[in-house]
Amino acid sequence: MEEIMQKYLKIQYIIAIILLIIGLLSFTVIGNYASSAENHAESIKTLDEKKKVVMNLTASSTLLSVALTALPGDTATPIAEKLADLSGYFLFIMTSIYLEKFLLTVLGFAAFKVILPIACIIGIFATFFPNQIRLRYISIKLGLFALTIASVIPLSLTISNKIEETQKISIEQSIESANKTANKIKKSSANDTSSKKNTKNSSDNMLDKAKNFISNAKDKAADLGNSLSVSYEKTKTVLNSFIDIIALFIVTTCIIPILTLATLIWLTNLFFNLKINHNSLVPSNLIKKS
Repeated sequence: MEEIMQKYLKIQYIIAIILLIIGLLSFTVIGNYASSAENHAESIKTLDEKKKVVMNLTASSTLLSVALTALPGDTATPIAEKLADLSGYFLFIMTSIYLEKFLLTVLGFAAFKVILPIACIIGIFATFFPNQIRLRYISIKLGLFALTIASVIPLSLTISNKIEETQKISIEQSIESANKTANKIKKSSANDTSSKKNTKNSSDNMLDKAKNFISNAKDKAADLGNSLSVSYEKTKTVLNSFIDIIALFIVTTCIIPILTLATLIWLTNLFFNLKINHNSLVPSNLIKKS
């Protein structure tokens, strides 16, 4: 009996030492690595590139909206207002990107410098108090939770990058198309203004002025009609592209991280049969037996 107790005590001490080493490594080596921005340089670079794309989209939509308001009449006003409203969505996406960048190091710090060491300490106490089943499962759940939150942002970024790579060319084309359309509208407005000035100063004779005015009016009406028609159609295409891009970024920056966290929690429950809720910290199969 004494030999069995001694073996059991040895096993307890070995488990306690292993947990102590894991806790120390987590707090010192792994925690420092996970909370250092230098060790997440690739992920931060990806987020910065995504931020630049969103800023370019915001600038392009604002530029196009301002250019459309310069056109005569109210034909393009609804599209200009809609483009101006897109800035709110781009701001939301930008906030999500900054939040991901912030959580990338903060979650690593919280997981490996706080939660996992606490889980190891509780596990050590549970080793020497085997009757305290709750302590054991609290320790397991905290350890799994630490690993889960530490892997959410890197994993979601990997998935998001794969999705965004397929749409990269489309995003660049949308920005280029928006800038070209805005510049074309501005040039058209500038040419119209300069033409009016030249017509005004071209002749002092009233009859010549009248003839020039009628001739220029016909030409300008035709040119303006064609320009407005082309600009309107191009602007509608750009607006639709921007809406698609906004939907893409909302999925990659907001929905995918949430789904990644939910999936990891679900897999934890599936493989470890742990019932994660506030009512009980003991697995359901143990509750039934007791």
